[in-house]
Amino acid sequence: MKILLTNDDGIYAPGLFALYQALKSDHELTIVAPESEMSAVGHAITLTLPLRVQEVKKYNAGLIENDDLDGTIKLLEKWLKMPASEKKLMKKQAAKCFEENFEINKIVESLMRLLNKK
Repeated sequence: MKILLTNDDGIYAPGLFALYQALKSDHELTIVAPESEMSAVGHAITLTLPLRVQEVKKYNAGLIENDDLDGTIKLLEKWLKMPASEKKLMKKQAAKCFEENFEINKIVESLMRLLNKK
């Protein structure tokens, strides 16, 4: 089954990763989440460009546009025009990116390394 996993708590939310881990072996997953917690923001506007999307760029793990209605429309248009083979590769890269960068234990380990440098 194809499932879209999304939230407004951000890509680092432990619940999103737990859900991904529970479903990944039996389903085709697509993950869409903001870089940081965005609960109750209503009609958000992007004040700085580019948005912080280093991991997505590094892994070629997704499409990137502004965080507004125009950006959403552009993303959907790009996605619909992409060949199936390119979508499949991007989904694999996104799963790899998610597992390597957003799993809570890895985030804690990275933070501890950073704090121990000081």
